[in-house]
Amino acid sequence: MLISNIIVREKTIGQVMVCYLEERPAFAEEPFIINEHRLLNAIGQRLGHIIDRFRMMEELQKNEAFLRTVVNAITNPFAVINAIDYTVEIANAAYGGGHATGLKCHAVSHQRDTPCTGDDYPCSVLEVKRTGKPFIGEHVHCDEQVNLSNIETYAYPVWDRNGQIVQIIAYQIDITMRRQTELELKHKAAELEEMNTALKVLLKRREQDKDEIEEKIFANYQLLLSPISRVEAELKDGVLRLHLPKSEMAKPKRIEIKST
Repeated sequence: MLISNIIVREKTIGQVMVCYLEERPAFAEEPFIINEHRLLNAIGQRLGHIIDRFRMMEELQKNEAFLRTVVNAITNPFAVINAIDYTVEIANAAYGGGHATGLKCHAVSHQRDTPCTGDDYPCSVLEVKRTGKPFIGEHVHCDEQVNLSNIETYAYPVWDRNGQIVQIIAYQIDITMRRQTELELKHKAAELEEMNTALKVLLKRREQDKDEIEEKIFANYQLLLSPISRVEAELKDGVLRLHLPKSEMAKPKRIEIKST
């Protein structure tokens, strides 16, 4: 009987055996020649490699299924983008799933044939490749129904063994409601500022009216008190002049009052 072990990752998982089905007369020498030994060992090694590859494929499929589950569990759009040709390699359901895989990232987000450019639409892939650092930016995306939305984009580099950026991990957050709320608050703040300005003008006018009323009251008060002040002054001097109309008196009479 000729036996060769099947070894996978340094563990024996089985054997390959070659034997006669019928009894054979005893041989003075080994019934199997050296080449048969070598052949059987090669078969055992080959089977070990094949089994190991199948197991690796099963593990890879399990890992890919687990990765898809994890990626799809992310509620925000998430994708892995090829840093060379901008192709979407992995995408969760929120990003488009299988429909987005294989497309260019700019085609998915902006329905355009060329990468994003300019200050208004900075390309996250180009920025990460240029700086080698994570990037945060904001874009206005357009969906298939031409609905616009404000999207905050986060991008992170994936390096290979040679230190080259080969992939970009990108995920997005829809901040449309936040921007609308900020715009509403901005309008409210402007309205409050206008109301505050109008209130200041009103208060200033009120102060001016108050000062004017006080001046008029003081003037009328002086006008009313001037005769009394004159009489008090004349009484203090001991002389009181009575002024009568000319029809009753040709000239004023002088009345002297002496204090006792």
